[in-house]
Amino acid sequence: MNKYIGIGVANLCLSLCLGFSMTAQAAKFKVDNLGDSEDANPGNGICDASGGGCTLRAAIDEANASSDADDIRVPAGLITANASLKITQEVKISGNGAGKTIIQGDGSHRVFAVEFAGKVLIKKVTIQGGVASGDDGGGVLNVGSRLTIDNSEIVNNYAGDQGGGIHNREGGDLTVLKSDISDNEAETRGGGIYVRGDGSVLTVKHSRISGNESGDDGGGISNSGPLAIISHSDIVDNKSAQEGGGLINRDGGKALISHCTIIGNFAMSGGGLFNNVDSVMTVDFSDIEDNDATGDGGGLLNQAGEATIDHCKISGNEAGDQGGGLHNRSTSSDTGEMTVVQSDIGWNTAATGGGGIYNREDSVLMVEKSKVRGNTAFRGAGIFTSTGSELTVEGKSKIESNVAGNDGGGIFDEGAIIDVTDTKFKNNVPNDINL
Repeated sequence: MNKYIGIGVANLCLSLCLGFSMTAQAAKFKVDNLGDSEDANPGNGICDASGGGCTLRAAIDEANASSDADDIRVPAGLITANASLKITQEVKISGNGAGKTIIQGDGSHRVFAVEFAGKVLIKKVTIQGGVASGDDGGGVLNVGSRLTIDNSEIVNNYAGDQGGGIHNREGGDLTVLKSDISDNEAETRGGGIYVRGDGSVLTVKHSRISGNESGDDGGGISNSGPLAIISHSDIVDNKSAQEGGGLINRDGGKALISHCTIIGNFAMSGGGLFNNVDSVMTVDFSDIEDNDATGDGGGLLNQAGEATIDHCKISGNEAGDQGGGLHNRSTSSDTGEMTVVQSDIGWNTAATGGGGIYNREDSVLMVEKSKVRGNTAFRGAGIFTSTGSELTVEGKSKIESNVAGNDGGGIFDEGAIIDVTDTKFKNNVPNDINL
């Protein structure tokens, strides 16, 4: 049995003698049994597993029975959870380090379910091998709680629906700090992380989202919530069968991506990033490189949303159809609006049009103080702007050394409204602008 409670005997006596009650203090439980037995008597304040000692499950049982934010310390070693570890009260779970303290599923259950628990911290652990068959959240399911994953790994988990690594919903507030969300899989959305559009929010800082896969959209991250903030993080080598290999922002969500690298992701549309209808995406001080789409938008695709690319490098991306670097398009009822400011769009490739940028029918594109250079496509190697679209290029922008196989080395105008001022054209092949 392990329990450390900071209430001295003298203070307890004083409390009883003077006739007032003292505020209960959080308990500290030290796990010393790597088994998975339940607590023998939840709520008595003693972590005592039915098989002896203090297991992680028994400590969680005690924490769930307490109104205080208890502290659970987990040593190095491997713990296999034979059923989901359900957290319903505030708690802090601290391991001995990711890769050292490993908490894994048994191949038939998710690892953690955090349900309306208030503030929960899980740090310095590896969570792996969780399975949610036909359900959400293979590694972790967060429902309506304020959950922080810190200095941890969420790896090799599977969801039969959404959120292979983590699923966040029902007003959940999920924060991922200095952690690795890798090699997880979801059958539908959010191979690494899924955030549902019911008031749930996401913050990712100094983390790595890599090698995740989804059968629908958002190989790395699928966000439908009102706000997702991703900063100083890497989104690399993720894959989705449909849209947003690295990340998709959808359902009116707002995504703020800053100081990130989005590299080597793959999808049918929006190899790196995909911003969907009525959604807002801002990407600044980031690199979007070497992403691949079999269709449109190798680096980023904005579909009838509002996208701003500011101080970014868009390089080496490839599209099997249109928009090697960036693709901006509208729907029949909503306009795609894209602004590119002080960015470098270079050495991207599209098979048909818009090696650097493709601006589709009825869409609005502004390029300001930016470089569009070294891109290739059949038409419009630098920029392809379609019938009925609007294109503005200004602010000492440079369109240089783009090579088209047919026409419009710098810009291909298919019948758009174009305003190009204060812009330098140089060495575009076969011409700067098709006339």
